[in-house]
Amino acid sequence: ALKLIQEILEKRENYLQLSIGQNLKLSIEHTAANPNKHLHIGHLRNFAIADSLVRIMKRGGYEVEVQYLMNDQGLQIAKVVWGFMNLDKLNLGINVDIKETSLKFDTLAAKVYVAAEKILTTDEELEKEARTLIPQMEKGSNEVADFCNEITTKILLGQLQTTQDFGVYYDRIITESAMTQSGEVERVMQALLKTGKV
Repeated sequence: ALKLIQEILEKRENYLQLSIGQNLKLSIEHTAANPNKHLHIGHLRNFAIADSLVRIMKRGGYEVEVQYLMNDQGLQIAKVVWGFMNLDKLNLGINVDIKETSLKFDTLAAKVYVAAEKILTTDEELEKEARTLIPQMEKGSNEVADFCNEITTKILLGQLQTTQDFGVYYDRIITESAMTQSGEVERVMQALLKTGKV
């Protein structure tokens, strides 16, 4: 056992280098946390498992592209965006300036999201107001979509800072908004509906 440990310590990252995946490419997409708050322990577990798989595949000789799907559309995102648009209604107990904050932005967003969620679940009219943001976010090229992009990008940067603190990196960020706003989602949905199986 001592000889094996010495060999591993000497070879380090070159120990057990395999070539089964040589000349083969694969993509591994993982984490995909909604950009509405900081990462929690479940996200940490998921990216630890996925990053282990990435490292195993690379060790096997595969060329691996690591992807992060940013789910920057939908109701949870509308709620955090609504919260930032209505900070005066949230009673956070802190002064919020989205341009400059002493808090990590994803941590600030978590406070905004929780406060907005509390209000929106108790006020039907305000929740309807938040839901009206969704089609504007999906359409793009308007003030709401631009503000949503600003907020979710800042949150994502905070989340990526956390993954990098754990040595987890991504090669490519794919956004749901890019797929929606380009019309790709609609094209795929129409093609699926034409099959008659959906």
